[in-house]
Amino acid sequence: MFRPRIITLTTDFGQEGGFPSALKGVILSINPHVYFVDITHSIQPQDVFEASFTLLVNYGYFPKNTIHVAVVDPGVGSERKILCAKTPRGIFVGPDNGLFSPILENEANAAVYEISNSKVFLPQISRTFHGRDKMAPAAAHISKGFPLEKLGPRLVDWKKLLWPKPIFEAGHIKGKVISIDRFGNLITNITGDDTKRIDKVSQVAVRIKGRSIPRMAHFFSEVPPGELLAIVGSSNFVEIAANRSSAVRVLNAKVGEEVIIQKAEISK
Repeated sequence: MFRPRIITLTTDFGQEGGFPSALKGVILSINPHVYFVDITHSIQPQDVFEASFTLLVNYGYFPKNTIHVAVVDPGVGSERKILCAKTPRGIFVGPDNGLFSPILENEANAAVYEISNSKVFLPQISRTFHGRDKMAPAAAHISKGFPLEKLGPRLVDWKKLLWPKPIFEAGHIKGKVISIDRFGNLITNITGDDTKRIDKVSQVAVRIKGRSIPRMAHFFSEVPPGELLAIVGSSNFVEIAANRSSAVRVLNAKVGEEVIIQKAEISK
């Protein structure tokens, strides 16, 4: 029995100009029986890393047959490939610029294809909007059951995104701020599991920009309003926050700031 498919959209298009609507119009023209979920259209222009991170921390909450379309494509019109990646957790359609590489590193048994079969593209292809003319129609055909092996050749290699890894040294971890959310929370590349390699999560301290946070909090209001805290966020990454305020403003911080987590000094 036919079941409608979920298609998510992640782009840097913004809400002005109708670009997200163009993707949806193309998809609905091919398969009107889809459900759309806009993960976000507010990725900073051409910021492949931000798009990759956003998709990484969201895709696991969708049903396993979801199709994820991501269009952050500074190489549009060039010789870069367009990919379809099938994993146990879903199908991903987007440019071969590293956007999906963190997901593919996490997912076993991924099958990755180049989408090159013109049968799944629109008849007229622009040089500047492959999201509308190639990726959206390909996703729509896939949602109707188009065989992935007919999209194009299967690939054994694809672009890898440079994803900063935390550095583990004696008694501490060095990481970086990799994302900032709309609340001004600084999201690091250090996971909650990483902190346990030093000691119990309640026994570590965090340093950033000359400031020291003496321990990890369990919730935001555990500290007074305006005070900095470190917490393992909902995506299992350590975040620097300020209760009822913005850590970005308090610290004048930006993406790339060094963060050090070390054993806290326990008073006896």
